[in-house]
Amino acid sequence: MSEESGAPHEEILLLKKRIKEQERQIKSLNSRMETRTKREKMFMKALGINSRTKTDEVLPVAQATRSLLALEETFIDMQKKIGGVLKALKTHRESIVRLNKRVYREDSRNSIQMELQIMRNTLAIMAMNGMAYNPEIIDDIEEVEEMLNSKKDLAKIKKKKAVLDRRYRRELERYDIHKIHEERAHLPGYR
Repeated sequence: MSEESGAPHEEILLLKKRIKEQERQIKSLNSRMETRTKREKMFMKALGINSRTKTDEVLPVAQATRSLLALEETFIDMQKKIGGVLKALKTHRESIVRLNKRVYREDSRNSIQMELQIMRNTLAIMAMNGMAYNPEIIDDIEEVEEMLNSKKDLAKIKKKKAVLDRRYRRELERYDIHKIHEERAHLPGYR
């Protein structure tokens, strides 16, 4: 009988041992679950999601991604526009070089006429680039051109042109042309 009474006692000890092991596993699983829950809450808070968020709602991360994609498209469009403006500036520079060669062979009236043409072209390129300038300068250019066409006294024309030159320089000084030129110096064909 002592053998029979020892067997249930051993089984009881074995069962107690299994119960302790299972309790330890349950504690371990509970602590892991708490850690996972804390991390999940932290991630959900960082992503702007709460437990009530519906599956069809637009999440902040998705909104930010869409905004970044829209910005990228905008930058690509701006790059294309700037490329066009730089091409126009290059063409303008080349035409100025050609005009400069002609200036040395022309008389004063033709020289003034070419300078006015250069001013107009420069203002047109500034307008294409979105740079604002005083529109009265165009009126002054037209006034000097009318004086040239009406064959007025060259001294009066030069005096009016000097006033126009000062106003024109002031308008250009509003923009840092040298900095713009330095940034574009790496472009092929652009000095």
